Formats: sequence, C-alpha cells, structure tokens
Amino acid sequence: MNSQQGAGWIAEQVCSGLAEGLEAMTGVRYPVRCETSAAVDVEWSRYCADVFPEAAFWLGAESASAARLGEAVLRAAGIEAPDAASIRNAFEETLGQAAASLGRALSTQTRQKITVTRQAGAAPGGTAAWYRIQIPPEGGTEPVS
Repeated sequence: MNSQQGAGWIAEQVCSGLAEGLEAMTGVRYPVRCETSAAVDVEWSRYCADVFPEAAFWLGAESASAARLGEAVLRAAGIEAPDAASIRNAFEETLGQAAASLGRALSTQTRQKITVTRQAGAAPGGTAAWYRIQIPPEGGTEPVS
C-alpha cells in the first residue's frame, strides 16, 4: 500500500467511525461520504496513534458545521438549548469516537493494541492528503463538512 492508498484507507476508517459514533449518540444512521478534497480553512484537532506518535492526522470542521453536528448530538440526548462549550464538547466527543474507531481498525491490521488520542499540535501543513467527509443533516440536504 503506497502513502496515498494509506491516507485513503485512514480517511475511510475515520468516515466509518464517524458514522458509527453519530448513530450511537443520535440514534440516526447518517449517510456519511468521504472524498478527496483541497485544503479548507477549519478548526483542527491533531490525533496520533500511541505506537506511531510521529504519524499524526488531523480532523476538523468549519465552525458552523461543528456547531450543527454538536447540536444534533445534544438534541438527541434531550438537551434543547445547549451552551457553546457543550456544543463544542459534543463535537469533539464525536471526533474522538471516530479516532477510536481508527485505532480499532489499525489494531486489527497490525494485530496489536493501538490507541488513537487527541494531542496538542499545530494545524496540518506540507504535503498532507486532504479528504472531506460530508454528513447530510437529519431530514435535510445541506451537508455538514
């Protein structure tokens, strides 16, 4: 597997994990799509696997998209008027579940326990491979990206 194929596999695992996490937290199976993309201006969170900390990947979203996703998760939990911090925390928890799903997939591939966690770090740069994950909102057509 070359680096481009590896980046695509990671993106698909994160996409699948995001769909599973959203379904677990909202009770709705969103038709999540993953596709190659150009870099966009978003708020990033850096993630690393414990066995390869130098191989980081970033997950992020535009502010409005992160808020819509966080609000959907909190609405499903019965919270109708959440504050901004709660919305952001719900969004970050969703990303954390997607990262944990990637850790499970890597564990299966390597036959060793791998944990993926959020780490401090700068936004991605250089020759990163970019993927866009689109999540249509429940009952709507405008995607959350």
